[in-house]
Amino acid sequence: LWRALRAARPEVIHLEEEPWSLAAGQVLAAAMFWRPRPALAVFSWENLDLRFRWPIRAIEQAALRRADVLIAGGRTARERLIRLGADPGRVEVLPQFGLDPALFRPPGPGEGPGVFTAGFVGRLVPGKGADLLVEALGGLDGEWRALVVGDGPLRPALEARAASAGIAGRVEFTGWVAHEEVPPLLRRMSALAVPSRTTPLWAEQFGHVLIEGMSSGAVPVGSSSGEIPHVIGGEGLVFPEGEAPALREALRRLRDEPGLRDRLAGAGRARVLREFSWEALAGRTCALYERALRGRAPADRRSGGSGR
Repeated sequence: LWRALRAARPEVIHLEEEPWSLAAGQVLAAAMFWRPRPALAVFSWENLDLRFRWPIRAIEQAALRRADVLIAGGRTARERLIRLGADPGRVEVLPQFGLDPALFRPPGPGEGPGVFTAGFVGRLVPGKGADLLVEALGGLDGEWRALVVGDGPLRPALEARAASAGIAGRVEFTGWVAHEEVPPLLRRMSALAVPSRTTPLWAEQFGHVLIEGMSSGAVPVGSSSGEIPHVIGGEGLVFPEGEAPALREALRRLRDEPGLRDRLAGAGRARVLREFSWEALAGRTCALYERALRGRAPADRRSGGSGR
């Protein structure tokens, strides 16, 4: 790391690791002896109040003190950093997830779902909540289809549950697909369910598929886990995590109110273009670098030696 820094002589170091990581400790140690001192931007996704022992706790506290700007992946991550003592004025929310809006686009003529289609994209594991979606669909009357994209250890149980509920013919399981195959599948969805559950060691930190779905015209229906409500904002529906009846009612509402569905789909696409395109994220990131450089102490800005 020291050799890399010496060769690059960066003005800004962007630490894309948690502030409690060993990588953070290495960067802090290296930057301590460098003159002029590079500005330090530290990123964090962590949104749970995990208890760390020394030296991890000491590394995290040092990173929070030393960073010229702290970048939180979401509001819940920002709140955690502030609870740990970070200056609120130095903590900005800027997720490091974006997308290409031309790739994740709304359906064109003949591409739409036709019949109302509820979708899921992700790993079929307990924390992602696909079982909650199947449970909700089991009690959803009227006309609908469902598309479950992804694979995992819960797939056999989910297929069996759909069969026992009498809905197997309406729920399509695609299995694992490559990421480049996801956009056309999202265009087949009217609504995208993200029913994640919080666990003792994890709460949804962003939900990249949320913005991919919004960009593709699928209205997000997400649980209250972690960052999901903030990512959805006013462009979708949120239900209490773990409550299948509430998820069912949200899906029923979107199916039965096409005007609402169309309005939310349009607003979601517009928000993605405004906030989550790679161009938008790059512009905001560069602005934070400039802010970090301006925030250094005058002694740190002076040009000088090449380190000791």
